Amino acid sequence: MEEFEPYLQLVNTVCIFILGIAFYSQNKIVSSIKDFMSIFDTKKVKEYAEMREETIMAKAEKFVADDEKIWKIVREGLTLKVDEISEHYKEIMGKEHTELFLSTVYLLQNCLKNKKDDQIRFIDEFLPNNKTKIMPYLFPEDYDSNTP
Repeated sequence: MEEFEPYLQLVNTVCIFILGIAFYSQNKIVSSIKDFMSIFDTKKVKEYAEMREETIMAKAEKFVADDEKIWKIVREGLTLKVDEISEHYKEIMGKEHTELFLSTVYLLQNCLKNKKDDQIRFIDEFLPNNKTKIMPYLFPEDYDSNTP
């Protein structure tokens, strides 16, 4: 067996050399994978995604804020709704105000009947904002017949 010993040493050396090369290759592959995976740092990827999202949102907001067509559509929509609500309010409140107005005139005519000075004083004191509307109803003889 002694005669094969130099060959065995040579085979051993070659095997160790091959294992060394394999280890070096594996080490190089592992190092490459680590470098490659460091690119995908989740915090950095999240920060980048959030930054891109913020940029996109800012651009969209700027587009919406600066776009005259969008503002025109918004103004038209708001105007239509405001007009619709206003008409509905006028319809409801108009009826209520007419009732209150007529009941006030009726009360003034009947409670202070034949007391024109008291009626005028009451209107001046309690109904100054509606004086120009109530006076023609209470005293039509003092106003033109053309004005309501």
